[in-house]
Amino acid sequence: MNEGTMNDCHIATLDVGTSSVRCLILNKSGDIVGSSNKAITLLYPEAGWVEIEPEHLWTTVLEVIDSAIRDAHLHATDISCIGISTARCTIITWDKSSGKHFHNFITWKDLRADSLVKHHNSSCLMQMMRIGARCLYTVSRQKRFLAASDLKAMNVQIVCRLEWILQEMPEVREAAEAGRAVYGMIDSWLLYKLTGGKLHVTDASCASASGAYDPFTMEYSAPLLWMYHIPRSMMPTVCDSAGEHFGSTDAKLFGQPIPIRSSLGDQSASLFGSCCFKEGDTKVTLGTGTFLDVNTGRKPHASISGLYPVVAWRFNDELVYMAEGSSSDTASLIHWLLNMGLCGSALRLLE
Repeated sequence: MNEGTMNDCHIATLDVGTSSVRCLILNKSGDIVGSSNKAITLLYPEAGWVEIEPEHLWTTVLEVIDSAIRDAHLHATDISCIGISTARCTIITWDKSSGKHFHNFITWKDLRADSLVKHHNSSCLMQMMRIGARCLYTVSRQKRFLAASDLKAMNVQIVCRLEWILQEMPEVREAAEAGRAVYGMIDSWLLYKLTGGKLHVTDASCASASGAYDPFTMEYSAPLLWMYHIPRSMMPTVCDSAGEHFGSTDAKLFGQPIPIRSSLGDQSASLFGSCCFKEGDTKVTLGTGTFLDVNTGRKPHASISGLYPVVAWRFNDELVYMAEGSSSDTASLIHWLLNMGLCGSALRLLE
C-alpha cells in the first residue's frame, strides 16, 4: 500500500453506459481523486440494429478502471471496494461453462425484434390477458392487475429480443435446451467476467426493467416467460442492489482482488445519486436517452398513462420503487442537430 494512503478509504465507481465507460476514484471525503472515461464503439450491421462487440466492451472496462486508479496515483490494494452502474436492457447470451458469448451485445435501442413486439401486442393472447387483468382489478382492486390491464411488449425490454435470439440462432436455442446458455444484461455479464465466471446474477433494479420480472411479486413471471418462449434456466438470480454477495474481482485482472459492493441499473443509481430518497422526489437524466424517474416509496406505481413501475433499489429490508418514463433518441437528436449545423454546441441545447 502506498505511503500516506494507509488510513485512507478509496472507492471506485464504474458506470458502463451505451455510449461510454467511466470510472471515478473517490476518497473518504467524497472528493474525486482520479478519473477515466472512454467511448464505446456502436455497431450498426443492419438498419435498426445496434450492437456492441463484447471483447471491445470488456477491454474498455478494464482499461478505464486501470487508468482511473493510476490517475489517482493508487494501486488496486488501495481500493476498498467498487460500485457498478450499468445501462439496462442491453443483452447478451453466453455458455455458462466456457464463458463463450454467442453473439454481440444487442442494445436497448435495437429494433430487430419490432415485428415480434407488434405481433404480441396485437395477439388474441395479449388482449385476453389485458381483459382478464381488468376484471381481476375490478374485483380485487390490486394494483398489479391494474398495471397488467395495460400490459404490452416494448422494444426497449429484453423479452422480444431474447425471443428473437432463440428463434433466429439455433446454436443458442440448442444450448438453452441443454441448460448451457444463459442470458444477461451488461451487469450480469460484467459480474460474471469480473469474478472469473463465478456469478450469474443481476440486481432487482435491472431485473424489473427486463419485462420478464414482476415488480409486484418480486419474481420472474412464469406466464410471461412462457408467452415469450424463454427458458427459466437462462435467467440470472436476482440479488439485492448492494451487499457482499457480488464477491470480488479476479486477482488476475488488477493484481489484487477488489470487493464489489453494489450493482445497480443506471437510472436507479442516478435517482439514488441525486438524493431522491423521499417519496415524490423526481429526477430527469439526459444521456443516450432521456429518463424521468419518480420515487414512489415502498409501493410500485400502477399507471396506465405511460409511466411504468420498476424497482429503484433493494437492500436488506429496504425496497424502494420508482415510476419511469423515457425517450430513446436524445443523443441521436443532438448528434443530428450538430451534424446539420443547427447548433454549434451540445451544451447550448441545455441552456
